[in-house]
Amino acid sequence: GKKPLISPDLFKDKIVIVGVNSDNAIWDNLSETPVLKKQADIDVHATMIDNMLENVFKTANDIDYTPYITVLYFLIVLFGFKRIRANIILASALSLLYLCYYFYEYFSCVFMPHLAPIFIALMTAVLKWIYSVVTADKNAENIRRAMGKYISQDVMKTVLKDESKLKLGGERTVASIMFIDIRNFTGISEDLSSSDVTAILNEYFSVIEPIIAKYHGVINKYLGDGVLSIFGDPIKNDNHPYNAICCANEILSEVKNLQERLLKDGKPKIEVGIGINTGEVFAGNIGTEERLEYTIIGDNVNLAYRIESYNRILKTQFLISEYTYSFVKDTVEVVKLSNVSIKGKSQPIDIYEVLKVKN
Repeated sequence: GKKPLISPDLFKDKIVIVGVNSDNAIWDNLSETPVLKKQADIDVHATMIDNMLENVFKTANDIDYTPYITVLYFLIVLFGFKRIRANIILASALSLLYLCYYFYEYFSCVFMPHLAPIFIALMTAVLKWIYSVVTADKNAENIRRAMGKYISQDVMKTVLKDESKLKLGGERTVASIMFIDIRNFTGISEDLSSSDVTAILNEYFSVIEPIIAKYHGVINKYLGDGVLSIFGDPIKNDNHPYNAICCANEILSEVKNLQERLLKDGKPKIEVGIGINTGEVFAGNIGTEERLEYTIIGDNVNLAYRIESYNRILKTQFLISEYTYSFVKDTVEVVKLSNVSIKGKSQPIDIYEVLKVKN
């Protein structure tokens, strides 16, 4: 006759399951299900009763799609890895996941095993991203290496560090300009085939280019068989006159070795002349916004060219201006040639033949 704690009306037209709903190990009421590793048996019974009442059962599909979907993603990886973006692969994996959920939720008789192909898709997206990062760096390096064959590596590095350098204009700076020319190469080339001329020039340039780079110089232009180089810009250093002198001295030494190789191969002997001048120049970009060229301009550039041309007249190989000599007079042995009239200069200047560079 006592009043119950829970009203019987609460249980009217209900199925009541009495049991322990806990994952505590002390209760022997846990089973492994597709949802949880350890699930209370009371939940399993409730789910089964609900399925029977609703006539809805979650069953595996008669056909296991896992191997087919796995093969499909394998083919995507195999043939489309380079062409398909990582975000597309990731989107396809998420789409497949949603498709599986949709079939499971709204078409109860269909259950598509999807973990394996989705895992492959996600791993493909990750690997694709890693691949794109690695190849992007590699491609960028290949581009830099290729562009370095057309423009100075040092100019390119300067631009990569500071993109503001990619604009018209420049600055006045003090630099040492070195001009190198092959003696009477036009006359020599008349007796050679075009392939022999090209071979000699390529071998010659391959000798002098690393030496110029070694002494922090930059090849500004190839002028036929002549080479115009600059020391002190864009690689800034205060010792550029001495670097230019040492560079020229080593080039003359290596050209002697080149002469021996050419004579041994039955090719004509080549002689070079070098002129160096130090002074203020304009260094920067000229051209248009679409096509830039890094160059040096000024009277001091022309002076280096004209000093080199005096090698033909004086039967010398290595001449420097009085301006360069003022920086290196303690490190070179020279012969002074006084009051030389240089085209473009209103007053004669002194030029010096370099005999030896002191250590």
